Amino acid sequence: MRTNKLFNLGNALFDSGNVADAETVFRAAAELRDSDAAFNLGNLFKVSGKTKKALIWWARAGKAGVTEAFYNLGSALEDRGDLVAAKDAYTEGIAGGDPKCAYALAWMEKLDKNDDEAMRLMNIVVDSDDPTMQVEAAGVIGVWRFDQGYRDEFTESLLVRGFALYPSAAPTLCRLWADQGRFLLARLTLESLLDTNVEAAVPLGNLLLKQFDDIEGARAAFKSGQARGDTYAAENLEHLELGRSIAHNGPTGFLERE
Repeated sequence: MRTNKLFNLGNALFDSGNVADAETVFRAAAELRDSDAAFNLGNLFKVSGKTKKALIWWARAGKAGVTEAFYNLGSALEDRGDLVAAKDAYTEGIAGGDPKCAYALAWMEKLDKNDDEAMRLMNIVVDSDDPTMQVEAAGVIGVWRFDQGYRDEFTESLLVRGFALYPSAAPTLCRLWADQGRFLLARLTLESLLDTNVEAAVPLGNLLLKQFDDIEGARAAFKSGQARGDTYAAENLEHLELGRSIAHNGPTGFLERE
């Protein structure tokens, strides 16, 4: 049941910074079985640092039909290290049609090395009604397929689709092009990405060394990544500085970004 006046008042109080009164109003509405108020009460407790209380109200909202509450619940449980309960919450959200829950659970399964289940869940996101998440998930699947050794047109199409929204998709696409011998296309694209996507630094530096014999360009690429905290780029730069005098074509042992 939506208690509109109480619900709207709670939002207005919260937006004005009156958290204490917003809590009182949301709680009153939630006790009247306003599931949206229960969800907002959970959010209020979360931003107030009262995560245990937030978990209670999100769970209550989710059981009352607020599907997105399961994402907040699962995310908070995951942050607390309660991974089994987090997976259960995400699973409830997936049953309610929330692609965010499928996306989050897919990454949990991927970290647990359950690759087939991770892929199944990410495909749920691709097939969802959320166009932004569809595109990002396509990029994720493209990267995963590349890491599994696929260099086919389907993998390329997924990476192209996710190019703008999933940061790893663009440099991975360039690595695929390089593997196909399309070196200039890969180089020009990586160079265009270097200032905005730190993940472009390593593949660009490696490409410049291996295919263009451009030590100075590689150094610049690795330095760009190092300056923004990319440890892979820093290690490759160290290899380059140590091996330059004896390795005109570039030292061996360069790291690729996974």
